[in-house]
Amino acid sequence: MIYKVSVSQGRGDMRHNNREFLAKNVDPERVKNNIAFHRDSLLAAYEKCFEQSCLVNNGRQTRKDRMLTPAAYLQKVERGQGKKNNPKPFYESVIQIGNQDNAGFKSNPHVAEKMIRVLSQYADDFQKRNPNLYVFNAVLHADEATPHLHIDWIPIARGYKTGMPIRNSLERAINQQGTHAHGPTDKHNNARAEWQKQEMNYLVHLCREHGIS
Repeated sequence: MIYKVSVSQGRGDMRHNNREFLAKNVDPERVKNNIAFHRDSLLAAYEKCFEQSCLVNNGRQTRKDRMLTPAAYLQKVERGQGKKNNPKPFYESVIQIGNQDNAGFKSNPHVAEKMIRVLSQYADDFQKRNPNLYVFNAVLHADEATPHLHIDWIPIARGYKTGMPIRNSLERAINQQGTHAHGPTDKHNNARAEWQKQEMNYLVHLCREHGIS
């Protein structure tokens, strides 16, 4: 059996990911089988990632209106949504192997359990592979049709000479990990697209290690 692997962009709905409410496609009896690898609030993550950077910024400023705290920086990023090149507060990757017909809990429960082991290893290794992508929430859902991962992360870019020396910047964070787009960049050819290819290749590698085609 050949299984399709998927590393895609998610909506980043923490209430859905952490089961603060149950959607119609969720089996309430299997919610207990979900696995939480990381579960911090977005604000706590910003405090951990940017508190020192805000202090450096404040030491560089002479105007009070340019002073920042992690909470204020998060609000600044959130207010900038919709503007060109402005970062998102965070990003989400959704990872899945197979579908409900060939790897679903009802159609093929033994295969679904094998997929859980592969996805768990992928989640465990994610931060090591991506030191510039800070994971603050990661959950494996085993209560829907097919097991899958939601990994929520903040890109951490370094080396700014003015203002905050460490910031939320997707392209720069991925570049600093050593991943770059080749040729002219657009919405299909960019650092994140190239990074997603690398992540998909790693997922394929894990599948083969577990005897999955």
